[in-house]
Amino acid sequence: MIASAYRKAPRPGDIWPPKGKPSAQEWTVARFPDGSWTTGGRPDDPDYAQCELFIIEAPDRGAAIMRAQAKRRRQARKANG
Repeated sequence: MIASAYRKAPRPGDIWPPKGKPSAQEWTVARFPDGSWTTGGRPDDPDYAQCELFIIEAPDRGAAIMRAQAKRRRQARKANG
């Protein structure tokens, strides 16, 4: 019998959420005109006035930047037909 990695409810003493499954949070990801990427800050920050902004849900900073880059590629592909 194969044991399931997921149970319906945590048992007393279990760590929740399970290790290896980090909970996601919202990240503000900005792409500056020179092509560099950064995270953090408020979307209405004046430093981001000339930037492309993405609000991304991801478990960590690196994943947020990768997802924002993928989203930008998809948008560019759609715009170019």
